[in-house]
Amino acid sequence: MRLPARPRTIASKRRAALSLSLLITLTLPTPLSAETEEAALWYSPDWLYRQKLTVNHEQVAGSLDAFPLLVKLTGDIVDRAQENGNDILFTTDDGTTKLLHEIESFNGELIAWVQLPHLSEITDTDFYVYYGNPEAESQQSIDRVWDANSYQGVWHLNENPATTQHDVSSNNFDSTPSGIDSQDGKATGKIGPAIDFDGTDDYLNTNHNYQFGSDNFSIGVWLKTTTTTGSRYVFGTADVGSNGFIGLLLNSNQSAVTTVGTTLFAFRADGSTRRYAAFTANIYDGQWHYIVMQRDGASSSSVFVDGAQQSLTLGVNNLTEQSLIDTTYPLVFGGLNNRGTIDTFANFSLDNVQISNISRTPEWITTEYRSQCACEDFLTVGDTETEAGTVAGTTTTATSVAAAKTSTLTLSSPVMQAINQLYRTAYATEPTFTDWLYWAGRVVARDKQTLPELLGAMQWQAVFQ
Repeated sequence: MRLPARPRTIASKRRAALSLSLLITLTLPTPLSAETEEAALWYSPDWLYRQKLTVNHEQVAGSLDAFPLLVKLTGDIVDRAQENGNDILFTTDDGTTKLLHEIESFNGELIAWVQLPHLSEITDTDFYVYYGNPEAESQQSIDRVWDANSYQGVWHLNENPATTQHDVSSNNFDSTPSGIDSQDGKATGKIGPAIDFDGTDDYLNTNHNYQFGSDNFSIGVWLKTTTTTGSRYVFGTADVGSNGFIGLLLNSNQSAVTTVGTTLFAFRADGSTRRYAAFTANIYDGQWHYIVMQRDGASSSSVFVDGAQQSLTLGVNNLTEQSLIDTTYPLVFGGLNNRGTIDTFANFSLDNVQISNISRTPEWITTEYRSQCACEDFLTVGDTETEAGTVAGTTTTATSVAAAKTSTLTLSSPVMQAINQLYRTAYATEPTFTDWLYWAGRVVARDKQTLPELLGAMQWQAVFQ
């Protein structure tokens, strides 16, 4: 509805002139200043809502490409998206270029993984999440989120622990549980649901024997434990004799390592060439820790705990460039596949396992940790928008990157009253402070071209004269 323009009487002109002396100064977030950026295009009118997501560049450790980013959201998206999340999709900052994503779970909270083409450590990275299309089919591209050229297995471990744990990478190395109870095996993970291993007979069989050859590889896990039992395996596989071996031992007492009681990451190649490396970070405090172990050179390895590279104590290190890490027996989690017999079980909880056939850079690993740990201001979630540009609500639990930068705008009192009255006319309700700030920003920006429904109702010739 467009309000009719009223002729301006001499008295009204005098009141308008008098109002110029009644100026009110407001502090607004920078995006609402007179230099407000033009809104990004809308993906499709079939999607009713979107929110802008911003990665804080200060939390990105380096320039990264094809990065699977964890996104966790609550609020409007839970209330307004389909129950199964089929209508949820993500785009780049242009609002229209669709991104690859996978929904890990959607039950009171969205847990999703979005592959961002590029993350910058210099400038913030913006992208959008859309929802609110009751007719949409699934928008996911699950296995494509995880680059098929590098990921050799990704298990979220968020399913019933007594059932198959699906590998969401393109490899489909689905893991088979043994001994894990459907109730006792449940754990609250760092990211979502996780699995608890009892240290007696619980394990997951990946049903795949890894053939890394002389190439680098990387294994990353979220782990929580307080175990004090020596030499128990988080994961492991060992071939006959002196052939392939890969394992992570808790509280190691291996004689090949100089410090007994530390954590040991070890692998052995054909011909008994080995690299046994221990680290002393306290991962036994009952808290979740992100541990990444990798071969990152012809004869070298590295370990990261919570994004920080560890100092390693070497027991044996006669690995050579020709050493081939090829295993015959499937890798298992929860114990050691000792030439076909599973033993040396460990008591711990496990969440989100990733295996790659490359070593990851320190910048990649650090950014992984920061984006998943929920302990940094990594991701900012904007207000809910409609295609008309209105703010539908501010209902997310994400933490702001930092205190908002501010700018100052000055409005005369008649303009303030006009905004209040016209909002009530258009929406039959009082504006919230956030709504009022939005429309105030539109007035100061002199936004006469792309007018939402409220602005279309305003007497712009009166407001701007």
